[in-house]
Amino acid sequence: MDESSFRSIENSITFVSQGSTIEELQDYLLITLSRLDPWVVICNQYYNDSLSSITTRYSLMHDLSPDEVETYVEVKVPNVESDAFYNRITKMGLKEKEKAFKLVKKQFNWIKDDRYI
Repeated sequence: MDESSFRSIENSITFVSQGSTIEELQDYLLITLSRLDPWVVICNQYYNDSLSSITTRYSLMHDLSPDEVETYVEVKVPNVESDAFYNRITKMGLKEKEKAFKLVKKQFNWIKDDRYI
């Protein structure tokens, strides 16, 4: 999805891929960027089209191959979407991101708080 219309270029990057899943694109970026920095960590959080789920995926290199930690949460979508719903789903996304990062830190002991993105 191209979010450049509502996210500033200072804190976002947009990739458009035809035919590849978002996970495949993230793995490709991880492998490519790990040549510049072997300690690179990529976080990708996405919502499905109906906003009924949030997936957060951290990926990093481990023993020269991609590894990941992923969380998934289902969201109860109201019949009428309101600002309150959008605020709630935004907060849920932040909580899921923190939850996923804690799992990453637990699984990979070299990850420290300063790597949170």
